[in-house]
Amino acid sequence: SFPSLTVMIIQLAISVSHSVTTGGTYIMIIRLCLTLSVAILGCEGANILVFTPTGSHSHQNTFRPIFRELFRRGHNITYVTSLPDSNAPYHQIVVRDAFMEMLDAVDLFEFGKAGFIEDLMVYLETVDMTGLTLTDPKVQDLITSTDTHFDLVVLESSIFQEVYAAFGHRFQAPTVELLGMCPSFWFLHVTGNPYSFSHTTSYTSFSTNRMDFVGRLKNTFFGLTNIIFTKYFMMPKHEAMARKYFRYPGWEKRPPLEKLMANISLVLQNTNAASHYPHPYNPNVIEISGTQLQEPSKLPQDLQTFLDDAKEGVVYFSLGSVVKGSLMPENVKNVFLSVFGKLPYKVLWKFETDALQNVPKNVKISKWLPQKDLLGHPNIKLFITHGGLASMIEAIYHAVPLISVPIAFDQVKNALHVDAGGYGVRVDFANITEESISWAINTVAQPSYKETAKRQSMILRDNPIKPVDRAVYWIEYVIRYKGAPHLRTPVATMPWYQYHLIDVASVVLLTVVFALYTVYFILRKILLLLLGISNIT
Repeated sequence: SFPSLTVMIIQLAISVSHSVTTGGTYIMIIRLCLTLSVAILGCEGANILVFTPTGSHSHQNTFRPIFRELFRRGHNITYVTSLPDSNAPYHQIVVRDAFMEMLDAVDLFEFGKAGFIEDLMVYLETVDMTGLTLTDPKVQDLITSTDTHFDLVVLESSIFQEVYAAFGHRFQAPTVELLGMCPSFWFLHVTGNPYSFSHTTSYTSFSTNRMDFVGRLKNTFFGLTNIIFTKYFMMPKHEAMARKYFRYPGWEKRPPLEKLMANISLVLQNTNAASHYPHPYNPNVIEISGTQLQEPSKLPQDLQTFLDDAKEGVVYFSLGSVVKGSLMPENVKNVFLSVFGKLPYKVLWKFETDALQNVPKNVKISKWLPQKDLLGHPNIKLFITHGGLASMIEAIYHAVPLISVPIAFDQVKNALHVDAGGYGVRVDFANITEESISWAINTVAQPSYKETAKRQSMILRDNPIKPVDRAVYWIEYVIRYKGAPHLRTPVATMPWYQYHLIDVASVVLLTVVFALYTVYFILRKILLLLLGISNIT
């Protein structure tokens, strides 16, 4: 394609100019041959639709580097998002994100106190809010367009967004699923990935993968609830929305969304052995954790000076982009202020407003901080976090010990991994006191936690190929092999009774029963015959 050849020509021009100026004629010829070979083999650029409207900065920051690289390699990217990137080289369609609008209106510090039934009702409301994104005129223009073609559709359609799976059928293109966190039991179930409630954890799990009896009982209950509630309560709502908003030639023949999800070609999943537990996924599930990571860039001068002058170290405190620290209850803010003021360390606190009063002299407040670069500074002592996966991965990469204060979503599961892994501790939000926070800071400041954090960092970094390159390779693999159906197991489309061998077990059981009855019948006849002869005698 033209974009791909353009990139190759630019690379060729740089190679030639460099070789000429250095007098390297032989090197120039080698580069010329290699560049032309790549151009010939890689000139087939694909049209790729990326539909990720969720306004989560952590998710977007994880996925964007992949599509920047795909664009650099000559693919045409149409990126649908609610968080536009001002530096993006590809085409962006900016749409409404009703899901994040709902989150902005929710006090997440109170959300964690909701009961089980209340949570389920919120899930149903979230599905309705997700559907509102489909009412955006730009999204409808995309759906109803008659002259738009895509070779691949990349979606974030899991976790309340399953209706987006219809885009694959709309454009008759293979589908790649993006998972910003570890999968739910529903997603494992619908895509035919193996799982067991005895050791598999989902993003909502309340235990590690090493569970006692109570842990397995809870995991089974919540896992089955996730599968059953999604299938019989949430998916019908998604189907209704798909029928309402996905109107295009041939929409009447669209398979059920569940079947479309079962035929996903590739899953790119933000997990890694350093941040999640080992699990036997299907061949089309690729772990890509760390796509956003790189060595730290230069910090703004005020931050650089603040960190350089902190000889005893710096405690970094941030609750991420979704959870607003400024909305914490006053008593909780006062706990942190009191503890921070007594520390021998400096404190850097991401706080979204200027309303914080009585800030100690050793505490610096900022509405925004370059977290990835900040964590790479050698004077960062520890990181107090909400336990979001992106923050957790960035801390692991830079070997920074963690204090996790989980609020919602996958944060409890992540905090448990941190605690069990020995590279941090967990403090429940309901248990925040001066004593608990002081204990956590004094504990994690010990050298053993730093050493364990270094080991986790080595595990995360120890890859034969960069996460972005791995993701791009497999996306291009799916394009080359027209959806790569040979990577998908038949489990996802198999009836439950076949998967669990109920039919086979039934036949075997009936055969055994029949054989036993036959033996019984024959022995009974023989016995009666013998008894009859005996009586006659």
